[in-house]
Amino acid sequence: MKCKTTLWDFDGQMERGTGAPLSRIQAMHRLLEGVYASAKDPIGGSWSLEQLTQVAERGESLCLWAQGELVSFILYHRLMDGLDIMVLATCVNHQGRGLMEALLNHLCQNLYPHSSVWLEVHSGNGPAQMLYEKLGFRRCGVRRRYYRDGGDAILYAY
Repeated sequence: MKCKTTLWDFDGQMERGTGAPLSRIQAMHRLLEGVYASAKDPIGGSWSLEQLTQVAERGESLCLWAQGELVSFILYHRLMDGLDIMVLATCVNHQGRGLMEALLNHLCQNLYPHSSVWLEVHSGNGPAQMLYEKLGFRRCGVRRRYYRDGGDAILYAY
């Protein structure tokens, strides 16, 4: 599904899909590599192309594209009782513009308004935690020393 969206100062295409063609998976991987290379806050681990492919083939995605470039995405699995967000990211040069906020709002309020949504975040990633809490996600657990760097994973539910 493609639809035109205008989000603050962003004009691009929102696309929702099941499974993922290789071109979309590769775009997600490139975006993630850019985020990992410039991360100011701990983001946990990294995703290899193989890992991302395995998750994407079984999951669904919500993507924002601008001029043929993937700028933000959410990759998730639908469960019997809700959604499990596996990975989400926004391109470094598009961060701070409300794109992920818009994607998460669209996912939680428009696409699946009656579903629970779960995600996890590195305990050191304060900006992400602030966004999730602003949107109404509640902390619901902790996985101690979950990430390779020894950081905890904070679990959130919507």
